[in-house]
Amino acid sequence: MPDENDKKILVVYYSHDESTKSIAESIANETNADLLELKPLDEK
Repeated sequence: MPDENDKKILVVYYSHDESTKSIAESIANETNADLLELKPLDEK
């Protein structure tokens, strides 16, 4: 069984105007998490 210390955090976000990106980055930094940005397949 995994130990509590083996858990990892992933912050996933989508930001249309970059405002959510800065918040997601802050959360990831504070929690020592990995960060993943969702992007539309057809981004123009």
